[in-house]
Parts: sequence; structure tokens; C-alpha cells
Amino acid sequence: AGMLVTGAFAYLIGKPILRLKGHYLAMGTLGMGTVVYILFREGGLFTGGSDGIHSIPRLAVGSFEIWPIQRYYFLVWAFALAVIVLSLNIVNSRVGRALRSIHGSEVAANTMGVDTARYKLQVLVVSAMYASLAGSLYAHFQAAVSPIPFTFVGSLELVVMSAVGGIASIWGAPFGVTIIYVIREFLRARLHDLLRGAGGEHEVIVYGILLMVIMIFMPEGLVVGLAKALRRVRRA
Repeated sequence: AGMLVTGAFAYLIGKPILRLKGHYLAMGTLGMGTVVYILFREGGLFTGGSDGIHSIPRLAVGSFEIWPIQRYYFLVWAFALAVIVLSLNIVNSRVGRALRSIHGSEVAANTMGVDTARYKLQVLVVSAMYASLAGSLYAHFQAAVSPIPFTFVGSLELVVMSAVGGIASIWGAPFGVTIIYVIREFLRARLHDLLRGAGGEHEVIVYGILLMVIMIFMPEGLVVGLAKALRRVRRA
């Protein structure tokens, strides 16, 4: 039910937002995330305000509770794999071909008779439903949900993860998430050993430099960049 409500909400906001182009579209979607954060934080009794919603029950099927954490781990992986398989099927379908033509040139796609507005709206709705599923799993795992993940920084971090992995590939998002968390945890655990006296501010600086290096040398993301590098090695 939550996925359907989220999909309907995405459809309603997608109609006006998708009229924007380029950087304005990115600003519009990030701005809508900020609006959601404010509504959540100021929602009072409905959303719990700045404290959020607590005492969310563990996920269960009938009387079978999907807990301890080992069970939940496999459940999340099952959903993640299902979403990846569904996304790959979409990419290889007629819809996927239309989306690739839009990515190549929206003007050319329109000229060829592709209903670009409809396809972009469909992608937005499906993406929102994916996010709803992930959010539901997260809420049941934490047994609580607060406005913090909905901040502008949180939204920007998700964009960075996708960009690092590669927005032109289905594997880009999971790969980007993995790389970002590996870098972050490595810096948190080992930076003080590599740089004596290094603190939290140094972690942020090194983290930012690493992201800049990745995006400069692999602007299409790590998935595409590494694939191209492997092809060059094989040719050599």
C-alpha cells in the first residue's frame, strides 16, 4: 500500500516537475525533497515532528517475525536482487529502448515519435516505488524513522552515490553505494593511522578529494569507467 501511495504522489509531483529541463530539473527534484523534509519535521502528531515515529514493529508474515538481523539481511538482499532483475528487464524492453533514445537526445526522440514526457513520468513513478520499498525496510529495521534521512544533504548523498557508480547503468547505484561506504568506513578506521593527528575534518577533506578524482577521471561513473579500462587492457 505504501508503494502505491508513493507512486501516486510521484505521479502528481512529476507532472509539473518534469516540464523542467537539465539542471533546473535536478534542482526541482532536490527542492521537492527539501519540502518533504520540512513537512515531516513540522508534521506534529502525524509525523512525530523532529523526533519522528517510534515503536515501529518488526516486519512479520503472520506470526512469523523476520528477525533476528540475519533473517532480515537475507530478506533485504532478496528484495534488492528482485529490484535489479526487474530493472534489467525494463532496460531490455521497449520502454528501455525508448529511455536510451531519450538519454541520447530528447529532441531526436521526440522527432521519432517517442512520448518522452510519458516515459520520464513512468520512470519517476517506478523509482519512487523502489524508494518506498527501501524506506519501508529501513523503518522496520530501525523500528523508528526520523526526518534526518530526508535532509538536503541526505538527498545529495544519494545523487553522489549514483554518480560515482554510474547513472547510465543499473549496476551503478549498488556499486556506488558500496564504494562510498567502503571509502567512508576505511577513512574512519584507518586515516588516523596514516596521518598522525587526523580527525573528523581531515576525513571529510580526503573523502571529498577521492570523490573529485573519481569524477574527473571517470565522469561516466566507475562501472562504465572500469569497463572501458578493461577493454583497453584486453586490446593491448
